[in-house]
Amino acid sequence: GGAGGSGTSSVLAPSTQCRLIDTREGVDNVGTRPMPIGSGEAATFAVWGTNGNCTIPSSATGIASNATAVNPTSSSYVTFYPADANPRPTASNLNFVAGAPPTPNQATVGRRVR
Repeated sequence: GGAGGSGTSSVLAPSTQCRLIDTREGVDNVGTRPMPIGSGEAATFAVWGTNGNCTIPSSATGIASNATAVNPTSSSYVTFYPADANPRPTASNLNFVAGAPPTPNQATVGRRVR
């Protein structure tokens, strides 16, 4: 495992599958944002604690997640990273093209350790 904030190793703790966010409009929406993320837009979502259909302990040092682009209207990409990351990562986690079928990718995001 990677080093946690206290200098001790992190441990993988599997949890029940849950939906943290879903930015589609309508009945499938989960989380605090009831609309799609637009081109060039940044969105911040709470991960630790109870959000969407998930409860993630505050002691977690990262999450392994699945992200899916659904009905994209333009070609773009998404980068997942801790909100306090500075500088922002320059690599994307999910790339998709306009009109593509649902495009999934696994993304692992660690908590920023100071």
